[in-house]
Amino acid sequence: MSFFEQLRKDGFTRRESEICELLVSGKPRKNIADDLKISIHTLDIFLAKIRAKLCVETTFQAGLALAKMGLEK
Repeated sequence: MSFFEQLRKDGFTRRESEICELLVSGKPRKNIADDLKISIHTLDIFLAKIRAKLCVETTFQAGLALAKMGLEK
């Protein structure tokens, strides 16, 4: 099962999963927003939902948690 599929299974939406993959790849927020053709504000809303699902406070912590999840799968 791919990392994307695992995120979907864990309750992440398709868009949240796409953002997670880009976040783990190390892309800055501006580049993620540009790649997905969404505003920074919209991206920040998605990132808040992702942080809540991962029970972390910062986007950096979310990236670390996601990277760890990817390594464990």
